[in-house]
Amino acid sequence: MRGLKPLCVAGNHDYGLVGRTPTSGFNQSALQALDWTREQITRTNRLYLENLPLTERMNQLFVVHAAPSEPADWPYLLSLHEAEEEMDYYAETVCLVGHSHYPFAVERVPGEPAHFILQESFEVRPAAKYIINLGSVGQPRDGDPRAACMVYNLRANTMMFHRVAYDVAAAQKKIRAAGLPDYLASRLAAGR
Repeated sequence: MRGLKPLCVAGNHDYGLVGRTPTSGFNQSALQALDWTREQITRTNRLYLENLPLTERMNQLFVVHAAPSEPADWPYLLSLHEAEEEMDYYAETVCLVGHSHYPFAVERVPGEPAHFILQESFEVRPAAKYIINLGSVGQPRDGDPRAACMVYNLRANTMMFHRVAYDVAAAQKKIRAAGLPDYLASRLAAGR
């Protein structure tokens, strides 16, 4: 991924791993996974994570793992109201988040209340403002075990959610073989 030079921001587990954020709120399984990862990670990858910013901007995109208002406090955006409140904290048209691992898109057009976009694909309208959770490739939490991602077509100014099936059983086997908590493996099949 680094070779592609992607627009990339730190997540709470990235910063937890490298000691840049407290891990006191992490559950036991997450703490065990961090300990295991500290033993596995290369120095180069660790340095990469240490130097990731909390936010990035590119054209009309604002990217943050958790929430624009408090990137270092890692709040979850789980409701329409929470998403709409966060729209006041970035000037760009689109804010991309991912912390909850739950894919959604919220649109606010001037003079109208914000609403969830229910379509899989939609146009980014110039007068509107958006906050979009891309979901998660590794641990979706919306009940669908397939990897979740989004494609932004800059030419057409459209966004499309995608789901990709992968070998969940093989991923579970690797997690268990590494001696990590079974919970981290079993949750993959449920997408929770």
